[in-house]
Amino acid sequence: MNVTSPLQDHPLAADATLRRRLLGLARQWLGDAAGAEDLLHDAYLRTADGTLPPSASGQEAWLVTVLRNLCIDQ
Repeated sequence: MNVTSPLQDHPLAADATLRRRLLGLARQWLGDAAGAEDLLHDAYLRTADGTLPPSASGQEAWLVTVLRNLCIDQ
């Protein structure tokens, strides 16, 4: 059985700069590195179904919004 992570198929998963920026925001908002990693993963999973805005800046804003809301819910 070949199981792949949904993040491998995410359109923004290969953008290391964006990932570092999002992880930094999550760490700042949570104050917890492990929790920030988990919530960043959740944010990617929640946007993996292809409902991202068409522009790159819109996609980043969408991920930041999803991540911020996940952090608030903690």
